Amino acid sequence: MKTFRLSVVAPAHPQIDVDVQMVSVPAETGFLGVLAGHMPLLTMLKVGLFHYLTVEGKTRWYSVTGGFFEMLGSHATLLADDLVDLKEAEDSDLSYAGKPLILPAEYASDVQKYEIAREILRRKLVAIGKLKKADSRASASTQIPPESTSAH
Repeated sequence: MKTFRLSVVAPAHPQIDVDVQMVSVPAETGFLGVLAGHMPLLTMLKVGLFHYLTVEGKTRWYSVTGGFFEMLGSHATLLADDLVDLKEAEDSDLSYAGKPLILPAEYASDVQKYEIAREILRRKLVAIGKLKKADSRASASTQIPPESTSAH
């Protein structure tokens, strides 16, 4: 499968530069899947989850709280307002953890809305991580052992 370069840039996070097979982003008009050779595009991102498939076949999940995505030639760039990866989501202990995320819109400041969106995305990433771990445990327990090769 053809690959392309993906650069992900966000404040307070190390830049990610990786060769990928595909990327899926939460565009303002809906989720957008991009493969190598995609026509040039520039789109705004909304709050949501994005993922990419590495050349090794591993999927990496992140959340963004907005930004921009550009595909030009064989290079894609994602500029994120904020970025949370699966490891960070599992390790974090935010003030909203374990509490319902309900805040009337008329009382919510932009900062509060941002923090709530970030926590919702963190919880979704944690759920994805738990599903991935459960899937790997299930597949390991259902593997058939190799046949013995003893001669008779």
